[in-house]
Amino acid sequence: MRAGEGVVGRARAAWRRARRRLAALEQATRPAHPELEAALARRWDELPEGVKTPAQALGRRTAGCEGTHGVFPRCDFACTPCYHGREANRIRTDGAHTVAEVDRQMAYLRAQRGPGQNAQLIGGEVTLLSPDDHAEALLAMRRHGRKPMSMSHGDFDYGYLERLALWPDGTPRFRHLSFAGHFDSAMFGRRGLPRASSEAELNPYRRRFCAMFERLEREHGISSYLAHNMTVTPRNVGEVAGVIRDCHAMGFRMFSFQPAAAVGNPNRWKDDYDAVSSEQVWAEIESGAGARLPFGVAQI
Repeated sequence: MRAGEGVVGRARAAWRRARRRLAALEQATRPAHPELEAALARRWDELPEGVKTPAQALGRRTAGCEGTHGVFPRCDFACTPCYHGREANRIRTDGAHTVAEVDRQMAYLRAQRGPGQNAQLIGGEVTLLSPDDHAEALLAMRRHGRKPMSMSHGDFDYGYLERLALWPDGTPRFRHLSFAGHFDSAMFGRRGLPRASSEAELNPYRRRFCAMFERLEREHGISSYLAHNMTVTPRNVGEVAGVIRDCHAMGFRMFSFQPAAAVGNPNRWKDDYDAVSSEQVWAEIESGAGARLPFGVAQI
């Protein structure tokens, strides 16, 4: 080989490497990944014509909410309503099985919905998994391009959270964690307050939940995103406004108020859940916020 040909060959190889890097950079800096763009287009096409409004986020900003299904259904609370079947606590929930099922489901969602989607690690009570198994499930979700959020009743200790967040050698396993804490007076079995008679009685437990994550960031530099979930029934719908007023500054970044549904174990249905409308719940939210919140601004 002549010297000139060697120089040209190396230059061409360097140019090909540079083109690949530029292509990767261009793709990484797009507003949306090409696979996500395709998934959003499919989702938009699937929507009924009546909901394809300028305010609709589905198919434009997101493909929709995601969550694990049928994994670790075991729970140590007794809620009314309970969305699990009677056999929930008899289904296999060991760590290896859970992680394998989460991995399988996330692979499917990645193929159908593209990367970068929010997904809940949800089932029964997630903290009944060991901290290491819980962490492995979150890591599996991240490997498939999901942004995971753990759904919990919040009745766990700081030691559990720390073991979840750190590797055994004490270094951070995660830079950021997302948790949704479910607190409402229809939940029975919380330590220190087995049966709450009002939503206000749960405020110290809501505050304690947020404080654990504040401590985690202070001691280990691991940030968090906390959501608050509350099931709304005819018995507590009048307390929604108070929850907003009392808890908006605790550290939660999102509040979700969901009218109860007649789903799961019928032995746990204690009220006429059709008696609570979405409009009634929204009016309570506006009252707690002290302002009108036009629900039509964004739809999903």
